[in-house]
Amino acid sequence: VDYAFFVDRGLQNFLWTFYRNSPMRAVEAAYPGEILPWHFRVPKGHWLGWRGVQNGRDAIRWFVKKNNITLDSVCSVTHDQFEREGLSGMLQKQFNSSPYLALRSVFPDLKPWMCKQAPRATYRDENDRKAALIAYLNANGCPSLDALDQEEVYDLGLRRFVTRVSLEEFGLRGLVAFFGNSAYRMFGELFPGKVLPWTLNAKEPWKVDRMKTASEAVRWLFDKYLCADRDEIPMLATTILFCRIGFSGILTNRTLGFNSSIYREV
Repeated sequence: VDYAFFVDRGLQNFLWTFYRNSPMRAVEAAYPGEILPWHFRVPKGHWLGWRGVQNGRDAIRWFVKKNNITLDSVCSVTHDQFEREGLSGMLQKQFNSSPYLALRSVFPDLKPWMCKQAPRATYRDENDRKAALIAYLNANGCPSLDALDQEEVYDLGLRRFVTRVSLEEFGLRGLVAFFGNSAYRMFGELFPGKVLPWTLNAKEPWKVDRMKTASEAVRWLFDKYLCADRDEIPMLATTILFCRIGFSGILTNRTLGFNSSIYREV
């Protein structure tokens, strides 16, 4: 139903006289409370100014109620859902096309990482960045890293589950993007001094001097992680140990030249 609909039926004068050429007003009058402005091409200025803000809040509350959205299920909401309901214009004009910012007007306790499409700008505050990463760790059965030393952090096995896919699935795409799409840099800056180059399954710390990093990793393994005496190292240094600790890649990496030899590596 648009202006042409009324013209085709000879009702253009009727529409002008009673509803100022607005098909939306005409249909709303015929079906009070049943037809909503965003089901049509909303009138110019509908989303602007103070009244526009109120109209936007009404639209979001309707959207949440219609889709049975709760704080627990808000993570599944995407921009496409707003578009399907005719609310993409409202989202763009009032919330910079951010579902997170829109939904936060209804759920004040909503956190950026609880939405799949939280914008990068929501992580400008360092406390929010750290809280998001702690929430991710907690969801994977890990505590905050603040009270742990480097060896205890390594024991958490972050390399097993910290991947770009898992971070994005948790809703941290914007957070990772804030750190140049580097999970290693993100952990290093939010938990300084807690993450070693080999704590995560990351390539960045190995790009500068792989041999030096590998040597540091092996010395750390025996000196700090195992606290072994020099005369104990030959007995402890086995392929099984390196595999169990997660250092098998150091043995087999061709660019390092150890050729799976424990002797060469140590």
